[in-house]
Amino acid sequence: MRHFLRSNLEKFIAGTFGIPLRKQSVLLESISDAISEVVPLVRIKMKENAGFRDIGKRMLLAWQEGVIRLRDGRAYAAAGWPVDNAFEGISAPPKLDSPRKVLGRSELLGNRIGKPKKAPPK
Repeated sequence: MRHFLRSNLEKFIAGTFGIPLRKQSVLLESISDAISEVVPLVRIKMKENAGFRDIGKRMLLAWQEGVIRLRDGRAYAAAGWPVDNAFEGISAPPKLDSPRKVLGRSELLGNRIGKPKKAPPK
């Protein structure tokens, strides 16, 4: 199964972006290195700007997960990623509120018969 996933990713990138396998591995290393360099800067901005903390956490956790997935055997089986504890100590960000949105209905339209209209929250 691992070979199947790896082969499909390689073919997708080669076919979609025209990047041969040998260059894909070089790009993976470049991306990994760039993320390793930027992580400390993001952490500094998280400390300086309280409003950026949760977004910064989400960014760092997504970057970490993405690179680790690419570097494992199912994608490119790259060597270890020396990030020198850059991601250590990042707690999970708080869950986002996701209000239920109903698409395709206007508040200007009347209610269906038999369904009372809900009063807006105060």
